[in-house]
Formats: sequence, C-alpha cells, structure tokens
Amino acid sequence: MQLGRYQLLTRIASGGMADVYKATLTGIEGFEKTFAIKKILPHWSENREFVDMLIDEARILLHLNHSNIVQIFELGLEEKIYFLVMEYVEGVDLKKLLTKMKAEGKKLPLSVVVYLMREIAKGLQYAHEKRDRQQRKLGIVHRDISPQNVLLSFEGDVKLTDFGIAKIIGKTHETVTGTLKGKFAYMSPEQALGEEVDWRTDLFALGILFYEAMTGERCFKGSTDLETLEAVRKADISLPKNLEEQIPPELSTLVFKLLKKDKKERYQLAAELVDDLLRLELLLGYSGAQDELIRLLRVHFTEVNDVDQESTIMEGGEEFLKTKILTHTEKEGLKKTKILVNREQVLEEPIVRKKFSLIPAKRVKMATPRLKKNIYFGMSTLVVIILLGFFLKNILVDPLPVKKAEPYLQKLDQLPVEKKAVPSLVVPQPEEIKKTDEPAPVNVSPTPSTPYKASYSIKGFPAGTKIRVRYDTNKSMITNDLQSQTFDLKNDKDFWVSVEKDGYIPETFRFSLSSSQPNVYKEITLQKTGSGDMAVLAKPWGRVSIPGLVSGADTPFYRSHVTAGTYIVKVYFPPTKKTVAKTVKIDENSAIKCQAEFTEKSSILDCK
Repeated sequence: MQLGRYQLLTRIASGGMADVYKATLTGIEGFEKTFAIKKILPHWSENREFVDMLIDEARILLHLNHSNIVQIFELGLEEKIYFLVMEYVEGVDLKKLLTKMKAEGKKLPLSVVVYLMREIAKGLQYAHEKRDRQQRKLGIVHRDISPQNVLLSFEGDVKLTDFGIAKIIGKTHETVTGTLKGKFAYMSPEQALGEEVDWRTDLFALGILFYEAMTGERCFKGSTDLETLEAVRKADISLPKNLEEQIPPELSTLVFKLLKKDKKERYQLAAELVDDLLRLELLLGYSGAQDELIRLLRVHFTEVNDVDQESTIMEGGEEFLKTKILTHTEKEGLKKTKILVNREQVLEEPIVRKKFSLIPAKRVKMATPRLKKNIYFGMSTLVVIILLGFFLKNILVDPLPVKKAEPYLQKLDQLPVEKKAVPSLVVPQPEEIKKTDEPAPVNVSPTPSTPYKASYSIKGFPAGTKIRVRYDTNKSMITNDLQSQTFDLKNDKDFWVSVEKDGYIPETFRFSLSSSQPNVYKEITLQKTGSGDMAVLAKPWGRVSIPGLVSGADTPFYRSHVTAGTYIVKVYFPPTKKTVAKTVKIDENSAIKCQAEFTEKSSILDCK
C-alpha cells in the first residue's frame, strides 16, 4: 500500500492512537531506505485540537538527535490522515524480552539490566537538557516510560520512542481506548495524584523499569486499575525476599533512590544517574553487557517467528509488492502529499520528488569486444616493457661478477660489530630537557604539567540556593557547595554544577578550566516554578509575538511551563497587515487560550 512517497510493507504494531508500519522509500538507481511510519487513526486526525498540538510537538521532537532516541524525520498529511516518519529499529521492545525471559523462568543478567538502564538514562539526559537556539530549556518530558517504549536492536542498541505523545493525549479532552490501560503501573506518584510533572517523573518511571528488569516481577500491580493507581500513590516498595541476597546492596540502593515518593529525594538529574551507573559497573565488574544483550536477542528471537516478517499488505485482493511499478495516476497522487513538519522546514506547497544522488546520473556505455581486446593488448605490452627495464638495469649498471654467497649465519659471525650502548627508552622530564641550538617552536602552549592559577565564581541566584559543584581528581569525584574557588592546576579540568532552590526551576550546566581559559564567571538566574500553559490560535492564520517569550511564530502557537506573570499577546495577519493585541495574566497551573480571527471587516482576539 502506498502512503505518499512511502511504500507500506507490513503493520508491526497497533495502538489506541495509531498503527505502526514498516515502510520503504525508493529513489533512483535502486536507492532504498527503511522507515517506521506511525499512521494516526482517522478519528484522531479529525480532532483539530489534537492535530494542532501534534504539529507543535513535532517541531520540537524533530530536533532530538541522539543514539538512544528513535529519531523522527517528518510529519506528513495524506488524504486527511496524519503520519509520522521515524527511524526503523530492527529488533524487539523490552516488554517482549522480559515476557520471553519470564516464560522460561529466567531473569535478565544484572550486567545487562544496568547497561539497559544506563542507555535509557543517557537518552533522558539529552532530552531533559535540550535547549533552543536562545539556550532556553525546551522542558521536554517523556511522560510514558514503559517497556513497550524501549526498543532493543539486534545490534545491541537501546532506544526510547514516543516522546511527547503522552503529553499531547493528556492535553486533549478525549479518552483513548487502550492507550492508558496498562500504563498506570508506570506512572509516578505525582502523575497518579494529578499533580504537575517534570523530568523527575521520567526518572521514577525508569526506576520502575529497573525494578522489573532486575527482579522479573511487577513493581505495582493491582487486580484493578484503581488498585494499581493507589499502589503508585503510596509508592511502598520492597525487594522480593527470595532476591534480597542475590542483588548487590549498591544496586538496590540506587533503584530505591529512583523510586522515592517525594521527587525532591530522587535523583534530580539524569546525568547524576548515568555517572552512578558507570561507577557501579566498574565496582561490580560488569563488562560485555552489550554483547550479552545481542546474544540474548538472537537466542530468544528469530526473524521468522518473533519479529515482523518481510510480508506485504493485502488490499482489495491484490498484493502490493515492494517492486511494484506505479501507474500514472499513483505517481500524480504522490505529488499531493503535504509534509507539515520536516527536519529542514515546514512545507505547505506540493511535494516535488528530489533526486538523492549528488552527481547527475550519466549513461555509461558498455565496453565493446574490440575495445576490451585493445585494453588487454596495451596492459600486456606495459608489463613486458617494465620487466625488460629491470633486466637491462641489472646488466648495464651492475656488470661485475658476483661471488658465490657464503652461508648467511657463518658470514654474520665473522662480521666485526661495533658495540654501542643502547639508548634507554625513558622519556625525559621537562626539567631534564637541555637547551639546544635548534630554534624554539613558535606559539607552543604551556605543557600540561606546568601549574597555573585557575578559579571559578558563580553568582546571581537568590539567597538560600543550594549549589553543587562536582569535578574529577582522577582518583575520585569531589562534590562541594562553594560558589567560588581557586585552584593550582596542572591539567585542564571539567566541572558540573547544579543550582537548586525550593520554588524555582533547577539549573544545570558544565564548564572547563584550562590554561587558555583559567577564570570562569557564571551568573545564574533561576526561574520560579509557578507556571502555566499558553496557546494562541488564529483564523485563517497569523504570526504571534509575545515580548520576552516569542517573536513572529506562526499559529498555532503553544508553550508549556510559561513563568507566571503578565504578558502582551500580539497576533499579526500579513495579507491585511492588521494586528490585534491583548494583555493576559498567567497564574500558577493555569492555561490561557487566545483565539484570533481576521476577516475583511473586522479583526478580534479573545483570550480566556
């Protein structure tokens, strides 16, 4: 079945929001690339509120480019059906692997579990800290960390999928049959209580995955969804008694820190979790975990029986093959597909199929038999000339007769040998190097071992702020709470800083001290946590400007976690050059929706 430029091969998953297909895109000269396409179900494509937020989220998610996150390439529209084009991962999800192991009465090796969680945490670290071009945090939270959303490739890669989808569903006023069912067990206590969520919600959910992969048992399980939600709210968790002695205490301590009911007591940053997991792997001697994961996947899953097969989709009794030749009508249909969001720009005009080769294709003439014969004759002649040259050189340059060679070992013993001391392979220290007459190299920076003064100073945050500065001494990781410090350094040093205060959004950043930049001054401005959401829509469309927030963004415009305060919302309609404006106030946990409408006779802006 054809969907725009893509040939759908087989359906590999179904859900309450979309069906997922394996698909290919074919270009010139046999070029072919495989994708996963998430085809939004018709009733969701008809939901304008859902579509507006899907487009806004896609604009953000297209910027996520990390080895532990399934990449999204574009959002398209074909015959009133929206679809997402994503990276295709050849493998299975974590749920299938855990189910397979449990059916065989086995558990994942702890080394593999730690490796899986570390890779997921790296993806979360990247997403949580992602910033826009103005270096403002995007505030990306997954909200749906569950085994189904962790994909494992047969090459041992671990990738998170479905970023932002849960947020979009949560913002709409409709329910999705089958979407939330079964996901209650992977919520955080604040989600279950209906409170505001942040990046620490993802870390709690990761703790649930950690627990289940480590023990082979569910962390929260009730006979009904309500019982499961109640168990999540209480967050009263303990290890199964039969596993207490099998799991290292360092590992269980880390997991239970992730599963703290109070989010202030959990890991505050995914980066901290990644560091602790790396140290834990070294402490427990875990190695070769990726190779072990590859082995487990190959043993328990075969491409024929357990993975989506290279089948075709049947439609109207006809079999649509990958190599199908498109009719003229179908080719014309391809040009009507709208790519709403892609990695370069938002396209509203018809799609023009582009060539994938960088060099224009040229017709290559096949060599004729006569041409082949001439080539062979020329090569043979060249070889004969080279051999003849070597022969004449030996005759003309070295005409003297050569004596009969004596046995090699015997002659070697008779040769006089000048005994010389073998120089020691000891690298002299800088102070041992003597000056020579050779000219000194130009613009040589000081050697790393030359001590130099270095310092940092971090200012600007409100009183009572907690600051953590971490740096590596090559022996251990040092943590202090000093806002400024001076060092005598011999080598460049990296620092990691986290700044926290109740009622404010935490900030994290990294800096380096080096001989070329020995002094660093940072001024931090913490934003209050009190925030709300803002949406600006317009008919037929408009450009939104909000001083201090956005300038010239096309509608629909949506922004979450807007700091509480008063804002002036302006919407400009270029065709008529009319502007409407209104002052709005964002309160904590509030949501403001502004609707502009431009006609020939009037222009209005209503916010509520």
